[in-house]
Amino acid sequence: MGKLAKYQPHPECSPQNGIAFDYAVPRSLLDFFNRMAFDALASRVAAAGEPFVSFFEPKGLSQHLQQNGFRLPEDLGSDEINARYFSGRSDGLQVRGNLGRLMCART
Repeated sequence: MGKLAKYQPHPECSPQNGIAFDYAVPRSLLDFFNRMAFDALASRVAAAGEPFVSFFEPKGLSQHLQQNGFRLPEDLGSDEINARYFSGRSDGLQVRGNLGRLMCART
């Protein structure tokens, strides 16, 4: 959790504060088709000057946040993201694959 070590709540933070961010899971946790998509996306973003540099395992990330003073971590995968933000769309837009996730936690 090297890059995440700096994410600790400030002692003076209000209980209503928190963090929210998207993150990528390690390539090793993906199935064959998601690894192919990962490789294609990683190549495109690296060519644009924004290479992937950090990855987090979902269970470990939630545990790390809780151990560092955050509570109620909510970790959303593609199914949860689609249900919450994209259900009922007439254009069929949705998140595909299992590379990206959303995390939210409160102080």
